[in-house]
Amino acid sequence: MHHLLGADHHARIRYPASADRESVRQVQAWGDDAFGQLGQSIPGDRSLPAAVTGFSGGEVMDLAAGGNHSLALLEGGVLTGWGLDSDGRLGDGSLTNRAAPVIVRIDRERFQIVEAGRAHSLAA
Repeated sequence: MHHLLGADHHARIRYPASADRESVRQVQAWGDDAFGQLGQSIPGDRSLPAAVTGFSGGEVMDLAAGGNHSLALLEGGVLTGWGLDSDGRLGDGSLTNRAAPVIVRIDRERFQIVEAGRAHSLAA
């Protein structure tokens, strides 16, 4: 299990218990959801882990939790983000908060690492 702590929320990748090829990693989040950083279709704070859904582009390989936003690196190098975006930290070309993952729009097509700070995001 890969566990991260954001400003007011937690996120983790939960790995399958079996080696079944049909099993996939599951991203879960809990805590404050004021800006959609938990990635839930129905907004609201969570005291227990809840699955983040809506990833398109492959299985989640890495995760970063920042200041009221989260990022997931998918297989194939696709980067997604959700949560607070008032200053562009999601990288989707808007300043709109997102309650579900959106693809980061940057000239580079594939990323290998991702990190999140209080009000910024980094990927290489």
